[in-house]
Amino acid sequence: MDERTLIVLFGGLLYAVWLAAGLVDYFCHRWSHIAETSGVPESWLHVGQFVLLGLALLLGTLFAITPLVFVLIAASVCMHSVLAYRDVSYTQGRRFISPLEQQAHGYMEVLPVVSLALLAVLNWAELATPWSLRLKSSPLSPAMQMTLLGSFLVLGGVPIIEELIRTTKSRRSTNVCSQRHKVNRY
Repeated sequence: MDERTLIVLFGGLLYAVWLAAGLVDYFCHRWSHIAETSGVPESWLHVGQFVLLGLALLLGTLFAITPLVFVLIAASVCMHSVLAYRDVSYTQGRRFISPLEQQAHGYMEVLPVVSLALLAVLNWAELATPWSLRLKSSPLSPAMQMTLLGSFLVLGGVPIIEELIRTTKSRRSTNVCSQRHKVNRY
């Protein structure tokens, strides 16, 4: 099996499992009424995690894996892990985190780290090159780039943005109701 096939097989498989875990996580948030419990702060933590992995995916898709690019990707993955920890720390006690959601979190937290390790192994020789930022010499086809980045935005980003909008609206309606309640009390 050649290297490109290996990359597509493992990278595609890890990415697909990560997206599936994200979808499970999204539905768990809906089922546990995130909008009425942990709300907007948790949703913003999800946005931050999405942006960090989006940056890592964009760098890995468009740029040669030089030491600089690898360190930037690794920093994004590490910061994603920090936000994931903060996310669960904030949420615990504010809403129920089911065993299914915990399992989804496990996949969503470890797969970026596994992908980072796979990236290092597959680009070991390039990691000894000068620290630079340059486009890939043999990039993925434009169709593959659009599929990869587009699927991330649609399958990963749309649920996160929908959740942020829903939690923001819920907070506003709760604030309006409590304002009316205060007004009606007098």
